[in-house]
Amino acid sequence: MKTRNKFGIEVKMCCASCTYKKVNRTVTQRFCTKHNIKVRTQDVCPQWTMNKTLQALGREWGTVKDKETKEVCIY
Repeated sequence: MKTRNKFGIEVKMCCASCTYKKVNRTVTQRFCTKHNIKVRTQDVCPQWTMNKTLQALGREWGTVKDKETKEVCIY
């Protein structure tokens, strides 16, 4: 599933983009601070909330690099 932040930037809904993730040394797993369990990076639950970095992505002072076209867009 995907959603958009308030600046129109598309964000994939998964553990990697969630506020409640806690990054550890492994690339394939994270720790969910909401449920106190280990989860895979692609997992998503009903309590998913976009993290603050992704909420701010696309602000006027920021730049966004399009992953597919490699273009840098300044907002």
